[in-house]
Order: sequence, then structure tokens, then C-alpha cells
Amino acid sequence: MSVENAALSQTLTGEKTPTKAGRAPIWLWGGVVMAFLARLAIAWSPVKISFALSVPDDAYYYFTIARNIAAGVGVSFDGLAPTNGFHPLWMLVNTLVWRLVGASQTLPVHIALTVGAIFDLVTMAGIWRLASALTRRSYLAGIAVLVYAWNPYNLAASVNGLETSLGAMLFVWSLVVYWRLRLASRVTWQSWLTIGGLWSLLLLARTDYLIIIFPCAIDLVWRQRRDLGQIWAATLGALVWLPWLAWNKVTFGSFSQVSGKAYPYYLQTLWQAEGHTFQQWLVQEARMAYGILANLAVLSGFGKVIILLALVSAALLLAAWASRGRTSTGCQSDWSQLSGLLWPTLGALALLMIHGLIRWMYIPWYFVPMSILTVLWFSAFLSWLDSKRRTWAQALGVVVILLQVGQVATVLQKGGMWPEQASTVDSFMASVSCEKEETIGISDSGYYGYYLPCRVVNLDGVVNNQAFLAIKERRFRRYLDEIGLNKVYLNDIIASVVTLNEGAVPLAPPYSTEH
Repeated sequence: MSVENAALSQTLTGEKTPTKAGRAPIWLWGGVVMAFLARLAIAWSPVKISFALSVPDDAYYYFTIARNIAAGVGVSFDGLAPTNGFHPLWMLVNTLVWRLVGASQTLPVHIALTVGAIFDLVTMAGIWRLASALTRRSYLAGIAVLVYAWNPYNLAASVNGLETSLGAMLFVWSLVVYWRLRLASRVTWQSWLTIGGLWSLLLLARTDYLIIIFPCAIDLVWRQRRDLGQIWAATLGALVWLPWLAWNKVTFGSFSQVSGKAYPYYLQTLWQAEGHTFQQWLVQEARMAYGILANLAVLSGFGKVIILLALVSAALLLAAWASRGRTSTGCQSDWSQLSGLLWPTLGALALLMIHGLIRWMYIPWYFVPMSILTVLWFSAFLSWLDSKRRTWAQALGVVVILLQVGQVATVLQKGGMWPEQASTVDSFMASVSCEKEETIGISDSGYYGYYLPCRVVNLDGVVNNQAFLAIKERRFRRYLDEIGLNKVYLNDIIASVVTLNEGAVPLAPPYSTEH
């Protein structure tokens, strides 16, 4: 066993001889198989059903762009202009799917969702690895995996058609390597190359995960500060990210994606136009902060109990810090391990704060890293409880798993994650008519762009750099004239911003607005 692997396997009790948590118990295999089958059931359900259960409209931006790339149309949603409104690694996966089976309209969608489910299975394996290192108990690691697997929001996120499951998989396995390297007595250049490459792939999966990587990278460099002779290899690994950045800069004049800029600009433009005071801004920030906490409570699957879990986790962390350097007894977590949870947790919280307090947006899949970390903190708490009252730890673990399964039933009773979205789309699809040779413009246009027979231009700018710039530069009407649309359908936010910027909604015959 290498020095690095031995470091990861070191027990949380301060033992110097690595031990194994043991094989995965049979009940864990059964629970994981059933969770995977639940994901496959969604992935292979009719597309209208999966659209209500788990797949947001944004997923169809990926599907449409991937279909166009595979068909040789270019990196474009509408076939008229290029876009960077996506995360490239998941787009690459989708493009391969559409390249293979793109002759069918719905089969690629099912396969893309299935790939997401498989990625989530690999994520569960990574959680098992991390929880085993934290707890040194097979049953505790198994509980952590099942709490994650049966959380209805994690289940839905894994088959949402977005980059979420790919990002979660790379996040978890980069944590595995990060934990191994931070505890190693010496890090080889191959290991630096590995972590640099993994983090680079993680950024290609979701650019904003840079916020999570940053504190982890600082921590890793600090812990290995006496032996940084091979760190140059991490820079080589990071080169994987550079072609994407270069293409963005050359093509669009910016390193960042338009999908991350459009709606924050609209929301803040409307807010500023209303002339709010500083006090009102503070109230708005407080509301957003509360919204982040409330959503974290729900999406983590722990509800209001997450506050208690946070307090207990903080207590465990402080106790581990106070006793650092001593040899402990029992099976409680030590500082070297819990601090490895601390830094990504701070990064994941910063991610939510930046999205919520600065961009004024928080969407369910933003919470997935924090949901994973919450499960790991829960396993650390169970490890402590196991050292005091094993039966209590076992009972609590079973109760939490059952509560997660119960929440799956609750979400299904409500019609899934996006029932209103599915209802709106059904109504619109029944009312709109367009011929193949026509070009229409729609905001929130993912599903329509994929299934309508005519060309659909995205008008909210999420996957249309030109439309976003036209709105921002107050020349939206001219942009509509240039591309020659037959019909225009705008949501209230876009219509309000355009009205504010250009004096009136710039839609007159031959255009119509009905959305």
C-alpha cells in the first residue's frame, strides 16, 4: 500500500495501522440496486412524465445543442449563431449520445438520463469510500450511501438531464483524492497531476465549482507546504480546462458562460429600476439568505433538523480541534479527517451564498454538493453516537433512511419536481402552431426548441449570446428585425426588461407576443 493510500485508510481513532471498514453489507447492495432502478424508471418513462418528475426545461437546451452539434450544425441552439450557454463536459457526453442514436427523437433523451443515473451510481461508490474513511464502520458508511441515494431531490437531480450527476461524481471522487493527498507524508508528481486533472474536469462539469475547489486547494498546499517540489504537475493537470476558456474568450470575448449572466442581469436591472433604498436591499438580502437555508433544509432531506445537525457537526469539529495531536480512543473522528470535510463545506456554502446573495438565484441543483457533504457530516455524527450508544446510531440511521423514502412518495404525490412546468408546456404546445420553414422566438425555450418542427430562437439569452447582448445594449427590436422572426413569445421578466430598456415592448406587427 502506498503512503498516500495508507494515509486515507488511517483510522479516525489515531491508529497508525490502517484498517478496513469491511465489505458492503447485503442490505446496502439491495438498497442501492432499488435506488438505481428508481432512477432508471424515471429515465425510461415517457418524456412528458420525466419532464414533470425530474427534467427541467434547461436540460433541453443541452439536448437541442447536442443534436445540432452531432448533425454538423455547430455549437448552437438555433443554428443561427454559436453559444456558450452550457457546461462543456456534459455537452460532450450528450453530443456522443446524439451522434450514436440521434436519428430518434426520444431515445437519446432516455439514454442521456440513463448515463446520469450511472454517474450517480459511481457517486454512491465515492460516498461509500469517504464515509468508510470517516466512520470505520461498514454499516455507518452504508447508511450514508442510502441516505444520499433515497433523498428524493438527489434522486431527481441524478436524472435531470443536466450536468448535475456528472458534477456530483467528479466532486465526490476529487474529494477522495483530496483527502488522500492532504494526509500523505509525501505527494508524488503523479498524484499532483491527478488532482489537477480531476479539478480541471470538475470545472468543465460545472464552472462555479471553482468556489468549492479554492479553499480545498489552499488547504492542500498548506498541509503539504514542506514538500511542494512536485506541485508543478498539478498545473499540467489544470491545462485540461484551458481550451474551453480560450474558445470562450476568442468567440465571445468573455471567459464565462452567458447562461450564468442572463437572468441575474434581468433581475437586478428590474430591482434597480424600482428605486429601492439601502434598507430594502438589506431586507432582500436577508430574504435570500433565509431562502438558501430553507432550501438547504428541504433539499438535503433533513428538514429543520439540519440546524441541529449543523450545531452537532460544529461541536464535533471543535472537539476534534481541541484534541488534535492526541491519540484518541473509540471511533470518533479526528481533526485531520474532519478538517477535510470543513474546507469543501465552506466552499459549498460560499457557492450558495454567491448564487443567492450576489446573483439572486438558487436552483435545486446548486445544492447537490452541500447535500453530499451533509450526508458525510451525518455519518461523522453517527460515528460519534456509535461510540456511545450503538443501538441509538443504528436506529437513527434507519429512521433517516425511511424518512427519505417517505419523502420520495411525497414528491411523487405532488406530481414530481416540475409539475407546473409540464402543465404550462402542454398548454403552450397545444396552442402554438408553426411550419418547418418558420422561425419563432421564445423565452424559456428548451423543450420547444427540441420538439417544435420550426426553428426556435432562444430570446432570454440563456443559450443565445446575441439576444442577451441585444437586450443589455437596448437594441432588442433591431435584433428581432435582423433575424426575421415570424412570432415572438416572451415571459414577463424579459418583456419587463425590454420595456424598461427601450421604452416600450418592441413588439408590433408582424410580431405577436402570447407567452
